[in-house]
Amino acid sequence: MDKSVKKNFFFAFGAQSVSLASSLMMTFVAPSLVGVKSFAYWQLFLTYVSYVSITRIGINDGLYLRLGGKNYKDLDFKLLSCERRIFITFQFVVACFLGLIVCLQDIEYDRKFVLIVCVLCIIIVNANGYLIYILQSVNLTSIYSISVILQNTTWFIAIGIIIFLKIYDFKIIIYMYVLGHVLAGIYLAYNAKEIVKWKRASYKEAFNDIIKNIKCGIQLMISTYASSFTVASCRLIVDMAWGVEVFGFFSFSLTLANVFLTFISQISIIVFPALRRIPNNRIKTVYIYLNDILSIILPIVMLGYFPIMLLINYFLNQYSQSLTYLPIFLPICVFDGKMQMLCSSFFKSMRRETALLFINVGTLINSIFIGLLGAFYVKNISFVAIGILVIIGLRSIVSELLLAKWMNVCIYKELIQEILLIILFVIGCYTFKPVDIFWGYGIIYLIYLIINRKRIKNILNMRKDKKDDCR
Repeated sequence: MDKSVKKNFFFAFGAQSVSLASSLMMTFVAPSLVGVKSFAYWQLFLTYVSYVSITRIGINDGLYLRLGGKNYKDLDFKLLSCERRIFITFQFVVACFLGLIVCLQDIEYDRKFVLIVCVLCIIIVNANGYLIYILQSVNLTSIYSISVILQNTTWFIAIGIIIFLKIYDFKIIIYMYVLGHVLAGIYLAYNAKEIVKWKRASYKEAFNDIIKNIKCGIQLMISTYASSFTVASCRLIVDMAWGVEVFGFFSFSLTLANVFLTFISQISIIVFPALRRIPNNRIKTVYIYLNDILSIILPIVMLGYFPIMLLINYFLNQYSQSLTYLPIFLPICVFDGKMQMLCSSFFKSMRRETALLFINVGTLINSIFIGLLGAFYVKNISFVAIGILVIIGLRSIVSELLLAKWMNVCIYKELIQEILLIILFVIGCYTFKPVDIFWGYGIIYLIYLIINRKRIKNILNMRKDKKDDCR
């Protein structure tokens, strides 16, 4: 493995370990301190703020694709610096316009506060994102990873303020969220000072390059947002249909599953620039190797069901209602984990953004349909939850089959095994006691490992070049 890739994995793992610790704290400590309604508003903020980057209109995504695999020192810093100034100015104008609209709305104070901070984040988050995408594309993901650590440490400060100053308000967490992004932005600017420094450049050339980035990146941006909005659309429909408190319970269960998924997705940022540097004759070998690793490791997440139930019942009994949906959302980590780390990375590397766009947009349309059907016709929140799992599962399966076809690899047997594993887990959770499903699923997973012992052996020995085209 290349030294730079090892370094990036090391920093990414460290950054996501901090993120995991902060996420667990925000999941298990914050809800008990701020109360159910305040926690619901915090979740609402996280849902809204995750979409502020839509105003980048594909510019960052185009940079990511066009610069992928290059060396940092070979970049045109004058051009990128000029483009950055134009980009931030555009974000500021959009933020002012949206901020004015929010201020004129007659809505409850807490919801308006959430929206105003989200508008502010359009400038801060997107300014950071411009540098992040460039650094990731040139394989300097270790810098991004350190910025993630800075960003997440402020959540520990937020909890400290709530505990010691006894300010039981979700707004403290949001203030610290913004501070974290400001600190991360300072660090990113220091490490990308060649881009941040004011440099004379042709604005005409910069605008022309921005247009190229938009044309190249708009599909990827839409695809990315369609992917993330698949779940978020159902969350927002739950908020509309059942109110903010039910939304809080529903989101809490999703948050528990998302703790693991966030860790997986952030590690995946290393895969794309690394793939762009791999010779074409080795891509298939790398695909098989990564697919085997993910197929063996990701199902372990579902073993966390029983320990999570114990923690929630002991520390956050008021959220025990959320556990109803946890057996449905944990398998999402398996499907979405493979989608992000394997399929999306290879689709982007192979410049198959159009295929990725159609898959993600189709998934989003079905998600909205299922959400509306479950909320306003069936009027059953469990129907919505199961619908999310089925739709995300189908997206992952279709993407894996398409990628395997391009790679000329047969994966039908492996896919059937993974699907059966998830079906048995979900059925077991609603049939047996939590402790019984823990041991039962553990035995089933052990059988799964025995069946796939050859794949495990290949992983351990790193015999990438000795795998068959069709196992």
